[in-house]
Amino acid sequence: MWHIKDMDKVTRDYSELGNGSIDYNQILPEASQEGLEFCYLKQGGNFAQDSMQSITDSAAYFKRHLQKYL
Repeated sequence: MWHIKDMDKVTRDYSELGNGSIDYNQILPEASQEGLEFCYLKQGGNFAQDSMQSITDSAAYFKRHLQKYL
């Protein structure tokens, strides 16, 4: 089980998945070999608009780009 969040490239504060500096497309392919079954998305206190929109955007990014690795 992993909890996943992204980090802004400049401020290094939380950011929505896909807007930050962490390349999950590079990290996650190996995760399935390690027995990863669940990911929990985390959105910290730095929101582009508001907390619900930020986690909605992160979940949509995860479903489009990262869910295939589980």
